[in-house]
Amino acid sequence: MTRAASWVSYMNDSKGQRVFDFLSDTFLIEYGQVKLLSDNKHYQIVLDTMSENRQYTGDYISGPIKLREIEYMMIPLPKSCKEDYFCKQLDSIGRFEYEVKKSDIYIYGYRSTKKYQC
Repeated sequence: MTRAASWVSYMNDSKGQRVFDFLSDTFLIEYGQVKLLSDNKHYQIVLDTMSENRQYTGDYISGPIKLREIEYMMIPLPKSCKEDYFCKQLDSIGRFEYEVKKSDIYIYGYRSTKKYQC
């Protein structure tokens, strides 16, 4: 029996830009962590986009990161607000796949669906 993973996409470049702008403008959050589709590392990033088309972000160590390569971003819930308020504000700017774990918000670009094959 083998496992095949398929990915469901929840984010595109414009939604990623909107989330970054929302976090930095509304809650003054400057940094977060991302996990890329290509590896299991977590990268500290600045919640800002670069390039003319705003399709990249960066950690200023490993180089540019394409927004469409982000599996998920993890942002600490701001101490200045409650979880319900934050989620309501995030819902007001668009439809996103996210969840709250302890005091962190996970905003997904992709989610894996694992299927078993015989």
